[in-house]
Amino acid sequence: NSFCTLLAEGMAVRALRNPPPPVGARKGNRLMVVIVLGLVAVFALTTLRAQREIISRVLSRESNPVAPLQQPPADDSSDAASSPYAPTDAPVALLPPPATPRVIRKRGARMPTDSPDTPAPPLSPPPRPLRPRNTPPSTMLAPSDPPEETLPAAAEDDGSDDSDFDRPVVQPKWNGPTVKYSLKAPAGAPEVEEDPPNHPDKPTPPAITQVPSEVMAEIQQYEWASKVAAAVERAATKPDAPNVIPVMIVPLFKEGPELERMLVSIDTPVRLFAFVWNSNSPDVAHRLEILKKIPFGISVSHYPNNVGFSGAVNAGIVAGEANVIALGRDLRRDWYFIVNADSQFPTGNLIQFATQVNNVKSTHGMIYGPRQDHFAFAITRTAVDKVGYFDEVFFPGYMEDI
Repeated sequence: NSFCTLLAEGMAVRALRNPPPPVGARKGNRLMVVIVLGLVAVFALTTLRAQREIISRVLSRESNPVAPLQQPPADDSSDAASSPYAPTDAPVALLPPPATPRVIRKRGARMPTDSPDTPAPPLSPPPRPLRPRNTPPSTMLAPSDPPEETLPAAAEDDGSDDSDFDRPVVQPKWNGPTVKYSLKAPAGAPEVEEDPPNHPDKPTPPAITQVPSEVMAEIQQYEWASKVAAAVERAATKPDAPNVIPVMIVPLFKEGPELERMLVSIDTPVRLFAFVWNSNSPDVAHRLEILKKIPFGISVSHYPNNVGFSGAVNAGIVAGEANVIALGRDLRRDWYFIVNADSQFPTGNLIQFATQVNNVKSTHGMIYGPRQDHFAFAITRTAVDKVGYFDEVFFPGYMEDI
């Protein structure tokens, strides 16, 4: 009532101070007043109803008081003073709950009330161990050859305060991809061991530095194959040239014509072409068979199912390591050039790029210059040792090669 009175007085004062509005404005003001009064009436009715319910509950409690707590039958063996059901005149609402012992049940254990025949709940499986950072992903492990244990060997306790973090961790061995890569050796060439011994009785066989003339005559009709043969010949003749690319990794899917255009644009020596083929395209198979005729500097890894860009790069890195070990070179000085098959290089671009990478003495972090789009990159062997292989879980998706 007070609110309605104040509202009416305020509207009256406003009407006296202001001149009378037009007819249309009066209708709008009247509608506004009706809406406000309706809301006030609804609020008042709701408040009165709530007050009536509260008053009725209070009156019902006064007419029916709370009965005292019912006592259990007397037990002479129990102590009445310590019993939670001791006599009291307090209402039930003010009594604390009876003290019951708290039973902590371990996972997989039986409760005292469980019968021996009741099966215990199964334990949850142990958490999956994390893979070390510098080991290949599990998707590249051969299913028949599981990795070795990665736990460190137990050391004798000499009383010193050391921790497991200071002990060397034995990394698992990687048996390579499911489909083994193959380095095509020339016909009649002697086998080269993994570590060529420098023994006078067993000298290291000389490396092949030139493509046979019959092979060159067979692939001469293909310009892109001739470019590849010339690149591996120059790298084998002058392995320490400043513009040599140690390993060029080329992931392939179904880019047959694109691969030809990319190989034609190569104008710098390349020690090893590591092609990783992720399909069964006959168009790509025909071109790879022609490249396999080159007796050295060619590696082909075939995956019938697409393992993605990361898996292809990992397979190319493994192929590059095997080739460098076979040649007896230092792994730490090598780097990998990763490029897609649908790329092309301007004249002189690869020569400048390889020369700059081979002459890097130290790095000063990443320099953030103007943003540009890139289509190929190089990564050193030392970076792979420190960081690890590429993450194959990051697949499928577009632009994963960037």
